Amino acid sequence: MNKTVPAVLGGAAALGAAGSLAAAEYFFRAAADRRPPQSFIRAMKKQVDVGDSIPALAEARERLRTAPHETVTIRSQDGLLLKGHWFPHPQAERVILAVHGWRSLWYRDYGLAGEFFRENNCSVLYLEQRAQGESEGRYMTFGLRERYDCAAWLRWIHKRTGGALPVYMAGISMGAATVLMAADLDLPPSVRGVMADCGYNSLDEEWRHVAEGMLHVPYLPLRPWAALLFKARTGLSHTEHS
Repeated sequence: MNKTVPAVLGGAAALGAAGSLAAAEYFFRAAADRRPPQSFIRAMKKQVDVGDSIPALAEARERLRTAPHETVTIRSQDGLLLKGHWFPHPQAERVILAVHGWRSLWYRDYGLAGEFFRENNCSVLYLEQRAQGESEGRYMTFGLRERYDCAAWLRWIHKRTGGALPVYMAGISMGAATVLMAADLDLPPSVRGVMADCGYNSLDEEWRHVAEGMLHVPYLPLRPWAALLFKARTGLSHTEHS
């Protein structure tokens, strides 16, 4: 065999691997990095937010964002400063821990729900998930580390209220996955239930949605490379909670 053939094939394989890694890097940053690629940011801005086009919902979001409340912070178990927004109700009968979704905001996801909570005598703690909003962190881990943040916030609520009120976790999208994973942990006795809206079956399926539904690229070729990057950057396996 001509000696140049293996060299050419090896070079092609190397180029293919480099291309796959570059594609996986883009995907990983779009899916999990606090600072996604600029082209992804531009594409996200072009998407129409249905809520912004509905005046009642847009107004509810703004009312929640600007309503008087207390901004509070805790440290995560890995040292990140996490921020929350505490809305105590003067006649509180229960407490809601509200967790927003992937690349979203607390007031964006809970505008109308916030009014429902207030009308039904709920004190509410709205979280800003790690690597989002004003909470610290570089990478989102789709609930794998966020569940421990959730447990820490539940301990904060228990201490703040003296455990006198029942507490319910509420989550939307990635927030739903976060609270469902948190339900497996050792939580304060005041925690009584979970409200999970539109969570995902597994991190693998969520990644598939980001790749194929948002980036319009096939997921399977990216999967092994993205898994390697996720492990290298976060120390976690993407199948840890499948």
